[in-house]
This record gives sequence, C-alpha cells and structure tokens, in this order.
Amino acid sequence: MIRRPPRSTQSRSSAASDVYKRQHGELNWDKSILKEFGIPIESLPAIKTCSENFGTLNVDGFEGVPITGNIGDQQAASLGHQVLEVGDSKNTYGTGCFFLMNIGDKPKFSDKGLLTTVLSQLGQDQKVQYAFEGAIESGGSILNWAKSNMNLFQNCLLYTSPSPRDS
Repeated sequence: MIRRPPRSTQSRSSAASDVYKRQHGELNWDKSILKEFGIPIESLPAIKTCSENFGTLNVDGFEGVPITGNIGDQQAASLGHQVLEVGDSKNTYGTGCFFLMNIGDKPKFSDKGLLTTVLSQLGQDQKVQYAFEGAIESGGSILNWAKSNMNLFQNCLLYTSPSPRDS
C-alpha cells in the first residue's frame, strides 16, 4: 500500500524504545545500548523528523500521494492544541491519560517520575522540542467506569474543556 524509501520512523517513536539517544539531543540510536543487547543497528529503521518524506501511497485513486508527516497521537494532540512554548501542557484522555508539558529544545530530567520524551521536530532545519510525559494506564477509562457503575454523571463529554487558546 505504500511505496517508500528505506524503512523509517520518526523521532518520538524512536525515543519510546529506550535505545534512543535523547540525553544529548541527538536523533539517533544509542549504539552502546544496541551493542549491550546485541541489536544490529542495520535492523532498525532510519530516524526522521515528524515532517519528512515517509513514502507515497499506492492505493487506488491515491497513487503517488506523498506521506510527509508522521507523529504519535499524544504529540499530535499537543501540537493541535498549540503546546508550542515552554510550560504549555496538555492532558489527553482515551483509555489512558497522558500528560505532556513542553520543556523546550534541550532535554531535562525530572526527579518527580516524569519521562523526558521527544515532543516534535517539524523538519530537518528545526530544533527538537522535548516534553515531560506522565502516563496513567486507565486514566480516561475511569470516567466511563464512574458513569456506568456509579451513576456520577450522564455524559463524560460535559467534563472536558477546550484549551484556553481555542477560545
């Protein structure tokens, strides 16, 4: 379905693998970790920014349409809600609950249990933006449980609000 250059992934997905160099702002696999676990670097996809050519579609009616963006769901939601400046943050509720806070273009490390992750890099000439991330496996689904099992409210959507920038 996709015609593409050699296998590739974007930096956020790579960062989630724990064999990625996020400590020094490098967008590459950590060769020392790969060596320790016996993982050949050739077996891993090339790492790209969120805004590069990932291939073209090969589907009836869409042949040759380029795929020029690739970003994870929480990061995409954060960009959609304009989490663009240091200190901006967003919670995403689905089955889980994910908190992302923009910490700028240099990785920092939390002593409060938050993960340092890649928020985005929107092109090769752009700096990587990092975020603190916190995750609760069943955060969003608890609202459905409280609605269905405790009759606390009729509609979960009543308890969401738009970003201040959406107003």
